[in-house]
Amino acid sequence: MVNAAAAQPLDSEALRSAATIETVSRTVKPGRDQLGHVLRRVEVYKQAVLLAAFRGELVLQDPKNEPARARKKPA
Repeated sequence: MVNAAAAQPLDSEALRSAATIETVSRTVKPGRDQLGHVLRRVEVYKQAVLLAAFRGELVLQDPKNEPARARKKPA
């Protein structure tokens, strides 16, 4: 069954609305693509920070202190 409203020609207001939607879509797409790129970069940065944190590289180390892995565990 065919929708009767879809078969009718568009009036000038509908054509202007369609043109506006097309213009906005073309304007927004590059920003959306760039946002996706930024989000991927943030994820890579977050992983690098976590890795550095687990390695103990985010704080200044006192050279007089021995590393934790060199300490003997209590019996």
